[in-house]
Amino acid sequence: MNVSKTWLQKYIVEPLPSVKEIADKLTMYAFEIESIVSDGVIDVKILPDRAHYALSHYGVASDIAVAFGFTLKPRNEIKLPEISKELSVTIQDTKLCRRYTGAVIKGVKVGPSPEWLRQSLEAIGQRSINNIVDATNYVMFSVGQPTHCFDFDKVKGKISVRQAHKGEQISLIRNTKLIKEGIPADNLRKLLLTEGEYVIADEQEPLALAGLKGGQDSQVDENTRNIILESANFDPTMIRRERVNLAKISGLDLLTDASKRFENELTPELAIQGLSDLIALITEIAGGTVEGCVDIYPAPVQEWNIKVSLKEINDVLGTQLNAQEVEDIIVRFGWKHECVTVEGTRYWSITPPFERLDLKIKEDVIEEVGRIYGYEHIQAKMPAPAAPLELNQHYVWCETLRSLFVDSGYSEVYTYAFRPKGEVEIAYPLAADKAFLRTNLKDGVTDALELNKKYKDLLGLKEIKIFEIGNVFTKDGEEMHVCFANEKEVQEMTLTEAVEHMKIEEVKELPEASVSTNMFKAISPYPFIVRDIAVWIPDATSPEEITEMIVKDSGELLVKGPTKFDQFSKEGRTSYAYRMVYQSMEKTLTIEEVNAIITTITDKMNAKEGWKVR
Repeated sequence: MNVSKTWLQKYIVEPLPSVKEIADKLTMYAFEIESIVSDGVIDVKILPDRAHYALSHYGVASDIAVAFGFTLKPRNEIKLPEISKELSVTIQDTKLCRRYTGAVIKGVKVGPSPEWLRQSLEAIGQRSINNIVDATNYVMFSVGQPTHCFDFDKVKGKISVRQAHKGEQISLIRNTKLIKEGIPADNLRKLLLTEGEYVIADEQEPLALAGLKGGQDSQVDENTRNIILESANFDPTMIRRERVNLAKISGLDLLTDASKRFENELTPELAIQGLSDLIALITEIAGGTVEGCVDIYPAPVQEWNIKVSLKEINDVLGTQLNAQEVEDIIVRFGWKHECVTVEGTRYWSITPPFERLDLKIKEDVIEEVGRIYGYEHIQAKMPAPAAPLELNQHYVWCETLRSLFVDSGYSEVYTYAFRPKGEVEIAYPLAADKAFLRTNLKDGVTDALELNKKYKDLLGLKEIKIFEIGNVFTKDGEEMHVCFANEKEVQEMTLTEAVEHMKIEEVKELPEASVSTNMFKAISPYPFIVRDIAVWIPDATSPEEITEMIVKDSGELLVKGPTKFDQFSKEGRTSYAYRMVYQSMEKTLTIEEVNAIITTITDKMNAKEGWKVR
């Protein structure tokens, strides 16, 4: 978020230092800095854990005040008119719309914004539109509360916050972004809604997508004289879900400055502050008379307390702070707090500001104390040696069995625990063939064995050998089994039977891992082709000449081999048979491409004296 130094100064008593000093201090104590945009603007990276309060100039100013030890000015005083006689609002689901505040102002004059407002917005990269729209943006970037304005005379009757009716349409404000090029123009004009979207509507049609985007039919223009102000609070999960769904359906990008704030969650307490500030600003720059307001707030947020002791703070941070140092930091934050004694231990009982949704447990408070004290001041210290842990016998047996299998050339597999048949049925199966829990490992391992046989040549293996260690489920309960398989047999037994069968004695100390370098190679997503070639050569000729010729003429498409799989001699000559695996990293190989390679190799072999391809 672009943050203006001039804007920040409105909320801090002391003169602010240079932009660079502010950026350096924020980096150490609060946020990451993306860049210094200019002498008066910083691009601050606001992560989700602090977005509840910090996606605003007032929120960033509050952290600057704490970091520098400056004095933060209080928010504007909330001043609201009497209840409106002309604005009526209903909320269908108060869990999705947790608060709705609004007001009516009559006799406004829509026009260009005053110079100070236009410059404030343009400094942070926002385009000035008109004094009404600019006022809503200014309030959002000031205190973090998104607001919206409707043309009062375009609204028909009562306003309701509700789910859209299937088949309803809405014309969105024209600066809607596209996710990709080629979206039909109609998507920008009339967006077809389903029953899932949450809208702000009058008695005839939707006026806006709640928390996402305003509608064109009720937007403020140069002819507007009377307006309805909206400052509401919406469920963050609902906003994100609707934005993503609409993107899939319509191809529209509705990630706006408003939706970004709602998705990161705002406290409902902020809505009334946003409305009050917006009323004051609009009447100042656009005139008009406030007719009245509404405030629907079914479940007000209750204050919460966090208790934390000096010992808890020092234990977590590894510090030796004294009570006065912690008290000073709490005072710098401006948190409402008191000291209480519980069972002889003295605690700070802290009531976080309503917008600090990131402060819920004592560890959150400790983190705040730590970052203002300065992590660079915390001494590194080795932890005390941990007490020896008793080894889990099943774990020891499993790890030992794994080592023995791997040393014997087996590879471990993991097969599905869900099967089409069994003794324990799943209440809500993922599919018809996964309706039961497995009663054995053998079925899954056998399937894996057959599948891997097809890739034996590509893997360069003479034989597929696999094993699995896992739980099986019967009516009597859950039991760990071991199953190992090769192309001759498949055996399954309980873990205890496997330990006895393989003569594993109790292990008190575990496999120290040896240090080795593993080389990784990308796997091609395209099919492979296997070819064999057999050639007679004189006994006096080295078979290495065969492999050298195959490798040279096969090029990069040869991924495995040549692997010798047959050899016999007769009448002064020896026949050698080799297997090659061809595969491309870029495409599916054709039979013709591989045959051309084999033909080249064959011709060269037959041209050598005494050589004959069989």
